[in-house]
Amino acid sequence: MNDRITVVIPTYDRPEQLSECLDHLLAADTTGFEDIEILVIDDGSPITAEGVIAAKACERPFRIEYVRQANSGPASARNNGFRRASNGIVLFVDDDVLAPPHLLHGHLAAHREHPNSVIFGLYPYTKPERETPSYRYLDMLERDARYEVSKGSVSGHTRSNIVASGNLSVEKVTFLTRNAVYDETLKTPMAEEIELATRLASAGTPIVYAPELNALHTQPTTIRGKCIQDHKYGLGIAEAYSRLRDKVPPEQFAHTLEVNGPIDKTDPIKLKAAKMLKSFLALRPVRTVFVSAVELIEKLLPNNDRVLFGIYRKLVGVHYFAGIREGLLRFGK
Repeated sequence: MNDRITVVIPTYDRPEQLSECLDHLLAADTTGFEDIEILVIDDGSPITAEGVIAAKACERPFRIEYVRQANSGPASARNNGFRRASNGIVLFVDDDVLAPPHLLHGHLAAHREHPNSVIFGLYPYTKPERETPSYRYLDMLERDARYEVSKGSVSGHTRSNIVASGNLSVEKVTFLTRNAVYDETLKTPMAEEIELATRLASAGTPIVYAPELNALHTQPTTIRGKCIQDHKYGLGIAEAYSRLRDKVPPEQFAHTLEVNGPIDKTDPIKLKAAKMLKSFLALRPVRTVFVSAVELIEKLLPNNDRVLFGIYRKLVGVHYFAGIREGLLRFGK
């Protein structure tokens, strides 16, 4: 027994999800492990998560430490855990991600195969007891994303230019100079990930996607939730562009900004019209009505995926557009 790993779980005001996340980790295959350190970093939850940890039966090789910090965001929480980690491999797991039994062994094996790399798996949605059209739509998007990240490979490890922080492991030695993994000055999770991926590429540190490490995501599969998420993604893209445009190849942002940025006098008439329409639909009161209307259509046409998927795409796109527009105003031109 000589395998050692530290698991860092940033959490904020999600005690039920955190409890389920811990249950899955504590049920992991521990064969050959000498130490599995779990650091729960409570990012200033209104009600402390300490009781969730106290209720867990923890036996060797597991040990759990609870750390509470002032609310500072997920990047700060992850870095706090990274600095406290006593093992050479540090695995970041979000508090709403459910680890399969082989996850810990899998991350260690991937680091042995790809030393001096950052390893990640994805986390598709858990299937609800009652399948809904919004779940089918989100599951389709997740499958498309997995296919794109893996470059069409069904199995095997793939070099990537993105990271997925909810199920990601690093070698502590890789980040010892900074003594941190994430840039805490960025305000949105998407921007943090783009910055990390950009920095790793600049340093020549490989990012490896390992499909066998995919976990499950317990986030509710509603179209309203997807809209909120993509609005945040839009904010993150805008912040990343504002902060990183001198460090990132221009083509990384070019198409997104061309389609979702302010109207430019050089835009074709069709693009100008599309931006004008999205600008109207992106207004907060209009978006609110749009979401409610789509939820009503879901109830009326629960089995008409063809119609609903087209509407979902427009609705989510409007929220992404709104996030980018708001982010460009908030973080700079």
